[in-house]
Amino acid sequence: MLRRLLALAITGATLLAILSMQGTTAAEGDIYGNRSSYAAATALQIESVGGNRLINGDFDQLPFYWRPTNHYVAGMWFEWWVDGTTIAEYIDGGGKYHNECYPMPAGGKCRNDDTGEYNSSQGYILRKVDHFKAGIYQPVENLERCTLYRFEMYNRNDTDRYGAQVAIEPGGWVITRLSTTNLKNCPPDGQSVCPYPRIDAEHDFPDTIIWSEPSYHEAYTWAPLSVTAEAIADKISVWTYAAPDDSSVSQSTYWDYGSLVQMPFPDGKLPAPSLWTPSGYVQIIDAPEFITPTLTIEWTTSDPSSTQIFYSITPSVITPTDSMTHTVFMPMIHQPDHQPYLDTTPTTSHQATITGLKVGDVVKFIALSRRVLGTSCATETSLPYGITIGSGQLVVLDNPSAEAAALYAGQGSP
Repeated sequence: MLRRLLALAITGATLLAILSMQGTTAAEGDIYGNRSSYAAATALQIESVGGNRLINGDFDQLPFYWRPTNHYVAGMWFEWWVDGTTIAEYIDGGGKYHNECYPMPAGGKCRNDDTGEYNSSQGYILRKVDHFKAGIYQPVENLERCTLYRFEMYNRNDTDRYGAQVAIEPGGWVITRLSTTNLKNCPPDGQSVCPYPRIDAEHDFPDTIIWSEPSYHEAYTWAPLSVTAEAIADKISVWTYAAPDDSSVSQSTYWDYGSLVQMPFPDGKLPAPSLWTPSGYVQIIDAPEFITPTLTIEWTTSDPSSTQIFYSITPSVITPTDSMTHTVFMPMIHQPDHQPYLDTTPTTSHQATITGLKVGDVVKFIALSRRVLGTSCATETSLPYGITIGSGQLVVLDNPSAEAAALYAGQGSP
C-alpha cells in the first residue's frame, strides 16, 4: 500500500509539473484570461481585408502555448531553428523578469498587475557562450494572388551582431514534417500536432523565399525590419530570423508589433509585360458600350486576374457656330497620360470605364491583367485598340508593340 501511495504521489506531482509547464495553471490562465480564441482571431483576420493580415501580429491577441522542453510560443506562430546550432528557449518576453515589448507602455512595464495591462513579445534566449540560428513563422491565408504585401516586425537584440532578418515565402511554404511528440496544442486551432521545428539539409528553405537585408542595429534597441513580395497564391508565409555570434554570454532576441499589409504597385501600375506581343490571354469584348459621357471596356481572361487599362484621349475638333471677324486657331488637344484605378481583385470578367467623353473623341487603349504563371506572376496585355466615340468600331492600331509600350509609358501618340 505504501509503495502504491508513493507511486500515486509521484504521478500527481509529475502531472502538476507538466500542467504548469504547459501554461494551464490558474496563474497562467489569469495572465492570458482576457485574450481571444483561435476561431475568433481567424474570423477577425478574414474581415480585415484592408488592414493587418497577420493573426496575433503583436502577440497580444492569443495566449502562448507550451512546447517541449520548456518553450512558450505565441498563438498562431510556430518556432523553428537550424540543425547543428544550440536551441534557444522560447519565452513570452513581456513577462516580469524580461520586460521586453514594443511599444513600451507609459509606465515602463510590459506587464502591469495594477492596471491589468499586459504587452507580450516573442523572445528566445540563450545564457551560455554559444549561438543559435532561429526564428518564428506564420502561414497567412485569405490573401490576393499577384498582389504586393509588406511584412514588418520590430526586433531587439543583446548585441549589434545578430544579422536579424524577416522574410516572405510568396507561395505559402511551411514546414510539413510533424513533431514526434503526442501533444496536440498547436495552431491553427490550438488542438493540432506541431511541425518539427528543425531546418536541415533535407528540409531546407526553398529558393523562393525572399529575405530582407540583414540588420545590425544598436544593441538593446528596437528597430523595424521589413520585406515586400508578391503573393503567388492565396496564402503566403512570413518568417523571422536572428543569429548572434558567440561574443556575448547573454544572447536573447525579441520580436513584436508585426504587420502584413497590402501595398500598391509602384506608380499605381501593374509591372510591364516581358513582351508587348499579346499571348491571347486577354480577350477584348467587341464594341465597347458608350453611354454619354462614359465608355465601358470589357475583357475576359481564362484564369482569375487583376484589372487595369492605359489609354489616351484625342478630343474631337470643335467647329465654331458663331461668325467671327477675326482668325481663331483651335489646335487638336491630345491627352495621353490617363491611368484609371487598378483593381487587384482576381476575376475572369474585367471591366474598366473612361468618362468625360463626347462623340468624335478618339480613344486609344490597352488592357492589362496579371496572373500566376508557373512560380511567379506575369502581366498579360491585349492588342492596342483605337475607337472613335460614336462609331462603335474597334480598330487595332498600327505598329502594335510600339503603341502598347507608349500607352503604358503615358506617351500615346495622337
